Amino acid sequence: MADTTPSPETSGRKSRGRPKRTKERNAPYTSTRPRHSNNKKKEVLVWLACTKIPLQQSIAIANTLVQHNSRHLPTDGLDPLEPGYRRPTLPEASAFFRIPRSTIRGWWSRRDDILAGDYGKKKG
Repeated sequence: MADTTPSPETSGRKSRGRPKRTKERNAPYTSTRPRHSNNKKKEVLVWLACTKIPLQQSIAIANTLVQHNSRHLPTDGLDPLEPGYRRPTLPEASAFFRIPRSTIRGWWSRRDDILAGDYGKKKG
């Protein structure tokens, strides 16, 4: 009697290949979200706090960039600007640095810790 069991080459199954090594199986999780360095966070926060935009320029921008969600940052503890100038808005900062507005807003709310260098350090 002939052996009728199909061989792996003819059965249509693909061979599984070699088993993965331990390092390949237990690879650390890598996020697809961008991570911003502390220097980049500080650069954005200082830009938001120190940049002055002339009102004439802001009138031209108002028709294009910030007409819809003009979300100004709260001026928590910042010195008032000279007459004729204003601070940048979140949409302007987002467009300038190409960072999502919600990310910049989170940085702004934690700006004291970020600028002091305490943010992101392990406690304990």
